[in-house]
Amino acid sequence: MNTRIQVEHPVTEMITGVDLIKEQLRIAAGQPLSIKQEEVHVRGHAVECRINAEDPNTFLPSPGKITRFHAPGGFWRTLGVSYLRGLHRTAVL
Repeated sequence: MNTRIQVEHPVTEMITGVDLIKEQLRIAAGQPLSIKQEEVHVRGHAVECRINAEDPNTFLPSPGKITRFHAPGGFWRTLGVSYLRGLHRTAVL
């Protein structure tokens, strides 16, 4: 059993309405899930993307300064950003 929560869990939560972290904590506390599988219904669509600063030839970290960033907008958009224009991205080795 893989008991770790996936980093992509927010997209599942968005289309099911189920708080996966809350449910995982309930299980850890010895409590039952608050919802049954047949009660989970998928509504809509969700996409997650990640942009990594890597050299395209070696796939090694390629730190640098972000000079431009344009966040998409519009109805029903959720955007989580960890770096914005002007900030430096450093390599973590």
